[in-house]
Amino acid sequence: MSPVSQAWNYGEVAIDPGAPIAAELVQSERDDPPDRDIPCLIPWSFILISEHVKKVVGCPYHTRPYGDLEKNTLDEIWNGPIARAMRSSLLEGKVPHFCLTFSVACPVITKRRAEGSAEVVVGRIDVGRNDGWALGDGWYGLENIPEPIRWTSGRGEFRLQTGDRNTLYIYAWLDKRDIAAAPVSGSIWRDAENIGSFNLDRAGWHELIFHMASREAGHVSNFTIAIDRSWSPAERPGNRDSRRLGIAVANIWVEASDHDVPQRIVIGENDAAAFGAGWHGVESVPELIRWTSGRSEFKLRTAGKQWVRIRAMLNKPDLASAPVSGSLWCEDARIGAFRIKRRGWHDLTFRLSQTRTDAVAKMAIVIDQPWYPAAAGLGNDRRPLGIAVRSITATD
Repeated sequence: MSPVSQAWNYGEVAIDPGAPIAAELVQSERDDPPDRDIPCLIPWSFILISEHVKKVVGCPYHTRPYGDLEKNTLDEIWNGPIARAMRSSLLEGKVPHFCLTFSVACPVITKRRAEGSAEVVVGRIDVGRNDGWALGDGWYGLENIPEPIRWTSGRGEFRLQTGDRNTLYIYAWLDKRDIAAAPVSGSIWRDAENIGSFNLDRAGWHELIFHMASREAGHVSNFTIAIDRSWSPAERPGNRDSRRLGIAVANIWVEASDHDVPQRIVIGENDAAAFGAGWHGVESVPELIRWTSGRSEFKLRTAGKQWVRIRAMLNKPDLASAPVSGSLWCEDARIGAFRIKRRGWHDLTFRLSQTRTDAVAKMAIVIDQPWYPAAAGLGNDRRPLGIAVRSITATD
């Protein structure tokens, strides 16, 4: 029996604190490059047991125990799924998920966050648990009402790993006494693009929902909650809290949602809920359009429909000698092609291989050879372009 188990006398705990690190490191020596970086060795060398409540903490920086001696033996905790997952992540040079969620002041996470590493950005922020690594400027300290919350100031910044998830949720609370007469309003910005606004005219909890374009897997988005007009609790008689507040936030998360994917997409109106990776920003020609790149993904509500029509424009000067060609794909199947040889507006029509019964289809416009406006004599625009899309419609 090890000295640890003898000291705490929690039954038959046949563990050797040195064994796990030896076994796992030896295995990793065979599989990984010898010069790999193991960010932290604490999960192999440290354990803290709270004698009175019998909770087990795996790191001095952890805010939550990862084991309970009322439910498991020390051997089961030390070699359990959480402990082993932490060690496995560290052997790969990664920060463990448990550490990201339940740590404060960890130097490894602090360093990687300062370096801008996307690894330390999560897909869900729970205030009081993992918000320390995700929130940026503009937030006040942790409070309990009794739920853990943080107030924004006039501007609260945060980062989330959004990837291809297209719906942002913010669970927020307000207790402004005159909120009916003086609502709290604001907007949400993602990577410097406004994705929605809110106007709260009652006290209590609110679930704010915002739709946005999908991005590639692993994409990290920078968000800002911008309050139109911050307010102060000191405006109430007898209250000395002079902070300028916005909303009190408990949770922020992202999900993939097809609920609002339309049957007809119109640029500048409802494209954010449907468009994925590969689209350039909204422009006016004077109609609102978005240029495709080499591959531009979107979702379309196609249930019961037989055709897809794309209203598109091209202004490439040399189209007659260098046409733009491409294809439309639906659920990884090519359903049609196009070749555009003249400037102006075009209606591209594609027949679905069969009448679809599922509600939403994943589609993509693929350009055979993107072109560059700067190379065609159109200013200094060096973006890879395909076609400029005004609308996409599923129809009978």
